[in-house]
Amino acid sequence: MTDHALPPVASHRGARALVTAPRLALTIALIAATVFLLAAHELVRTVEARIVALAIGLVVPGTSDSVADVVVFAAGGPGGLGIQISFMCSTVVLLAPLLLTAAVVAPFRRFSARNVVRGLAVSSLIAVAANLARFVMIAYAYHSWGGDGFDVTHHLVGSLFVIACFVVAFAVLVRTVGRPTP
Repeated sequence: MTDHALPPVASHRGARALVTAPRLALTIALIAATVFLLAAHELVRTVEARIVALAIGLVVPGTSDSVADVVVFAAGGPGGLGIQISFMCSTVVLLAPLLLTAAVVAPFRRFSARNVVRGLAVSSLIAVAANLARFVMIAYAYHSWGGDGFDVTHHLVGSLFVIACFVVAFAVLVRTVGRPTP
């Protein structure tokens, strides 16, 4: 048997770590936020219903309120109406992919952590505002045109609107994350 000397191992001192502690913390926080959002969806939908009730109250005549994930509006008139914010209609399904996308890119040095957070904040605002506007559209149409108004805005117009806004939100996230740091 011949002993062969192994080549010297290059020192890693001075070499840049693949993932820094702050980036790892950001990634873990984003994943934890996603898990929390999904696990606590009933609580999130209850809070969302309260906000939606306030917004609907600005547009639809009568009083509006929420009970759990149900928004009741046009009360005090000739019959109140209500909509339930289901899991699939909730902002949760819009925010979770944005959070996970940010979590995927956060550890990489190529992407500025500041841009990841900035892009996530702006894209999340777009997604939340779009879904809020969708609920207001649905409530207004339901109040104005009855079940047909509800069906058209809930299944077609509102859905297309939110999908288009989500595409914009996702593009804003990707564009902001990929932008060079100033």
